[in-house]
This record gives sequence, structure tokens and C-alpha cells, in this order.
Amino acid sequence: WIDISREERLFCAHLYWLIKNDVNFFVGWLNSNSSLNLDSGTNWEIAYEVCFYRDFRKVILNQGVRKTEYSQKRTFDLCLFSENKIVIIEAKAEKGFNKRQVGDFINDKHMLPKLIKTLNESDIKLVGLCSSKYIENLQTMRPSLHKDIINSFDKIISWKELSMVYIAQDKDRALQRANEVYGER
Repeated sequence: WIDISREERLFCAHLYWLIKNDVNFFVGWLNSNSSLNLDSGTNWEIAYEVCFYRDFRKVILNQGVRKTEYSQKRTFDLCLFSENKIVIIEAKAEKGFNKRQVGDFINDKHMLPKLIKTLNESDIKLVGLCSSKYIENLQTMRPSLHKDIINSFDKIISWKELSMVYIAQDKDRALQRANEVYGER
């Protein structure tokens, strides 16, 4: 199935289990060649398909789910949590990011500190995860869209990069396939 699937959730689930084996290794790698300034020595938790606003409101605030300014359906593909940082990883495989999604990502940086008073916007990091082919295509897009996408993330990484990091553990090619499916119909 992995050789024909184009399902982003499958690839994210696979990556979740790879990261879960050694979260601090992944955080250290994520820090390399970036200005994320994450402490790879602290305790990190990786999470998958995070319905943050819905669950935070229901469990932490002990309030029922009802209409609020926070989308109850907003789901982060992957998240890293520490005591004082949240890293949201938004992933794409077959397609790229669109302008509406980019607006949602930027909005998350503003909304999360409103819920968690001990955090500020600089404690929320946004990482884009997509095909290396898409990253190359970003250069040829309309300049305004390219700028919006690039500027919305603190770091953009590719499935190809991750496949190289996890190559010894990733014998089923899931991360390589995630990189290859961009643009397939």
C-alpha cells in the first residue's frame, strides 16, 4: 500500500512513530541549520492529528465545545510540546499549501498565546513539511504567494530530507513516497 498511497495522514502517522522513538534526536535535527532555538535536552512530547482548540477547551478549561473564536475542527498534523514551546508541523504530500491555509497557520501563532497565558508568539514555531519538488516549485510561483508561504513558516523541511535522516529505520519507503507523490493525479 505504501507504494501507491498518496495519503498525507498515512505519511504523518509513519513519521510520528519514527519521531516517537527518539523525540530529542528529531528536535536536535530540526534545530540544525535553523533559528528555531529549541532545547533538544528538555522533555518533548510528539503528538499526531492534534485537535488543539477543541481538546484544550474541553479538557483544560472544562468547558463544553460550543461556538468560540477557536475552530473546533482545526487539526495540526503533528505537534511537539515542551514546557515552554509548541512546534506545529503542517504537512503536505500530493499538493502544496494554499493561501487560506497559510492564513490559518499565521492565525494559530496569535491564538495559542491567548489560550496559554505563559506562552507568547515567539514560543510557537511553525514548520512546513512538504515535497522537495514543491519547495523547488515555490521559486517559480507568483511572487506574492511565494512570499506568503515562505514567511508564514519558521522553517520548511522536505519529506526527502526526513527520508535521509531516517533511512536506516525507514525500510518501507514511506517518507520517500511522501516526497514523490507531489503533483501525482
